[in-house]
Amino acid sequence: MLILLPPSEAKQTPAVGHVFDMNSLSFSELNSIRELVLAALEKVSSSKDAHRELKVSEKLSDQILANTRIRRAVAGPANQVYTGVLYSAGNLADLTAAAHHSRALVFSALWGAAGLFDAIAPYRLSITAPLPDVAPLARWWRPHLAAALDPIAADELVVDCRSSGYQAMWRPPAAATVVTVEVVRVAGTKRTVVSHHAKYLRGVLAGALLRSGAPEPKTSEGLADYAYRIAADHGPVPTGETVRGVELNRSRGSDVLTFVTAM
Repeated sequence: MLILLPPSEAKQTPAVGHVFDMNSLSFSELNSIRELVLAALEKVSSSKDAHRELKVSEKLSDQILANTRIRRAVAGPANQVYTGVLYSAGNLADLTAAAHHSRALVFSALWGAAGLFDAIAPYRLSITAPLPDVAPLARWWRPHLAAALDPIAADELVVDCRSSGYQAMWRPPAAATVVTVEVVRVAGTKRTVVSHHAKYLRGVLAGALLRSGAPEPKTSEGLADYAYRIAADHGPVPTGETVRGVELNRSRGSDVLTFVTAM
C-alpha cells in the first residue's frame, strides 16, 4: 500500500535537531530539481515583493524570512513539522518510522515527494505560487515525480489523500489501483463538499492505516469496508456530523471513496 498525503500550511519549527540536509530526503534523484525550486524560492523570498509573489499575507513576514534560511535551519520529521488539520486528526506526529507498516509519501511544492519521516525544515510555498522559471509548480514536478514514483506504485493499492493541487503533481500509473478519498455532507437532498471535513477524515483514515497491525486492505472494496469501520469507531467530526456511510464509485481512472456525513 502507498498512502499519498498533502503538506499543510501550518508548520511547527523544531526546537532541537540537526541542520537540514537535502541529501537525507527520500528519492535523492529529485535533489537537482529540489535545488532549482529552493533557489527560486530563496530569490523571491529575498525580494521586497515576496508576499505578493508567494501569495502570502504581509503579516506572515517571519515565514517568508524563514524561506531564506532553510539550508541552515533545524529540521524535524515531516510528520511533526506539518501540523494542519489532516496531521492533527490522524495524530501523525505520534507515529514513528519503526512502527508504521504502509509507505506514506508527502507531496509538496518545495520537495516534490518525501517520506513522512524525512527530516525537513519549515517553509512557506504553495503549489500555486508563481515562482520564476519553475512555475506552474505542479507541471514542473510532474515528469520528475513520474520517473521516481511510477516504479514503486505499480501493482500497489494507492490511497490518495491529497487535495487537487497536489494530485496534479503526479498521477499513479495505470498498473496501480488508485483510490481517492473525498467527503460530502448531506442535509436533506443536498450534498456539499466540505474541505475541512475532507482533511479531517483523510487524516483519520491515514493515521489508522499507518497504525494498523492487521493485514492491509488489498482492494478498493476492502479499503472502503475498513474506512467505514474506522469512521464508525471514531465518532463525530469536530462540527458534530457523523459518518453515515462510505460510497465507492469509479471516476476518471480511479476509484473514489466518499465518506458521507450528516447531523
